[in-house]
Formats: sequence, structure tokens, C-alpha cells
Amino acid sequence: MTETSNIQLDADGIPLLEERVTPGEPAAAEESVPPPAYDSDRFRQLLQVNGQQMLDDLTEDLQQTVLWKLESILKEEMGRVIQEAIQQSAPRIRQDLHTQLELALPDLLASLVEQNTPQN
Repeated sequence: MTETSNIQLDADGIPLLEERVTPGEPAAAEESVPPPAYDSDRFRQLLQVNGQQMLDDLTEDLQQTVLWKLESILKEEMGRVIQEAIQQSAPRIRQDLHTQLELALPDLLASLVEQNTPQN
């Protein structure tokens, strides 16, 4: 049989603790795990080699993000400025067109009458 067959269960099938565990006390499994062993020199070497590439990649990604954001802000602002300019100039353009048509209309009508009048 396996180790789990020795575990006592309550009426609902929930395992019962056999030993008291206090909040500050490390569990037996935690005590048996040794701290991770690493070679600090090897770690520094990997960090220098891989870290530089990661730093370069991160720098490039951030640069692209900043440029994209600036472009987005500038496009939005330029669109707003152009729209305001159009709205502000529209009445003046309308007035100028009206004045030009008003001045040219008599000559245009006279020219049309002349063209449509039969000549003898």
C-alpha cells in the first residue's frame, strides 16, 4: 500500500492533522529543502551577456512605444487644430464667395443673354 493509506480521515473524508503546527514554525518539508545553490560569478556573467541584449531589446521597445504615443498625440492634436481652423474660416470663406459671386453675377448674366440672343 501507499503512504496515504496511513492517513486518518474524519467522517467527511478530510485528512486529520496528527501533529500540532504553530504559525511561526516551519513545516518539515520546508526544512528539508536546501537553499538554491548558484555560482555568483556564473550568474554575473550570464547577466552581462544576456542582460545587455535584454536591455537593448527593452530600450528599443520603449523607444517604439514612446514614438507611437507621440505620433498618436500629434495626429489627434493636428486633427483638432485643422478642424478648428476650418470652422473658424468657414464664415469668412462663405462671405468671400458670396461677394465674388455677387460682383460677377451681372457680367455672367449679360454674357448668357448675349450668347442666347440670335444675331441678325
